[in-house]
Amino acid sequence: MPVRALLFAVYYLTSSQFLTCTILATMKLLVILLVCVASAVAQKAPKPKPVSRYMRDIGILYLEAIEKLDVDCHCSETWEADMASLGDRIDIALNDKTQRRSAGDVPYWDLLRHVKYARTFYIVSDPPQRKAWMHSYITCHAYAHTVAIEGDYFNGDGGCGDAIDAATHQ
Repeated sequence: MPVRALLFAVYYLTSSQFLTCTILATMKLLVILLVCVASAVAQKAPKPKPVSRYMRDIGILYLEAIEKLDVDCHCSETWEADMASLGDRIDIALNDKTQRRSAGDVPYWDLLRHVKYARTFYIVSDPPQRKAWMHSYITCHAYAHTVAIEGDYFNGDGGCGDAIDAATHQ
């Protein structure tokens, strides 16, 4: 009986039906592999959102104004007034329906506000927390400055949000 089963197995393995099944299975596997490779290639890198010249210029001014608030400065009221004035100008420009704005303007404005937030908390925080807030400020400021210079805002905030979260939950 075992010899008969062995002969049947040899016959089946050499038959055209087995070869056809093997070829079809190989072709299916090859098609699946090609689809996977094609979908991986088709996923494009995120496109940057352009930031308008106005927002880039005002961004540099905003970052310079943020720098004026210092730990030893007793000028927080005038600083807040200056920052509010700049913020109002940016809000007016972004809400102007007659002007076409760039796709990166609003996210860039959010990033600038995060820089201000991080700087403010760095100034008012206790010395043990100051290191974490300084890291968040430097991270946010560096990305905002890079966007102003290069003119492109990529999806994400350059680690700014994560740095602020880390400082907040310290």
